[in-house]
Amino acid sequence: MALVVMPEAGEALASWVDRLAADHMVPPGAIGRLLGLQARTSRKVGFHPVFYGLVPTPTTLAHIVQATGINPDRIKAMHLSRYSGTALDLGGIDTADERTVNVIARHGWVVLSGSRACPPCLAESGGVWQLAWRLGAVAVCPVHRVRLVEVCPQCGIRLRQRERGRICGLSTRYRTDPVLCGNSHAGTRCPQDIRDLPVEPVAPALAAWQSRILHVAEGGAAHIGGEAVGGWEWFTALSSLAAVIRFAAPGTVNRSV
Repeated sequence: MALVVMPEAGEALASWVDRLAADHMVPPGAIGRLLGLQARTSRKVGFHPVFYGLVPTPTTLAHIVQATGINPDRIKAMHLSRYSGTALDLGGIDTADERTVNVIARHGWVVLSGSRACPPCLAESGGVWQLAWRLGAVAVCPVHRVRLVEVCPQCGIRLRQRERGRICGLSTRYRTDPVLCGNSHAGTRCPQDIRDLPVEPVAPALAAWQSRILHVAEGGAAHIGGEAVGGWEWFTALSSLAAVIRFAAPGTVNRSV
């Protein structure tokens, strides 16, 4: 590709593809094909990459490197496999069998369809969606000290889910604006500007705790009861604690998957 927008630090693959598409003024599915993303055969409208944003298949990785010249490690960092061994257990993933993505739903704590978002972050970055926003344990922006937004108030669908109740491919018909909702709703694309959504401030202590979670997710030191533990062990304990809290607090809804 002659013109390539470089990935930002912490950016998700889907965000980068959307920004490339917006820059080239084409639908994201067209960019997916130009990048050579490995995709499943489908008669349905759209382009359906396999393991999109989850794990880079050898074919996808090789093709993106060839098309853009971007360092492979930088490409890998845009996938959720970045958190394998800490926030996620992807040991059962087989890139030759797309059905194994189900292991994430069983053992992971992650937003598989869509993403949460920090409106102030999107306003400052011009539409860069952070990969960490898809982790189930990330619900706060520690920079702006606000709760992440999960559902678009205009269409009522989770941000970046595209359509209610299903995981969609990349559109080959419609362009995507990185700062707009763009979900399919009532026969059209939701025009909500996510940068304009109201945000809920959180206490500094909660923002600090979120920073700690992100630190461990990125491979930083983790401790339980003063003893050093591995990242996956730490997140397993955190998940168990969250389950106890949900059990003890009736009415709490689990929206992590």
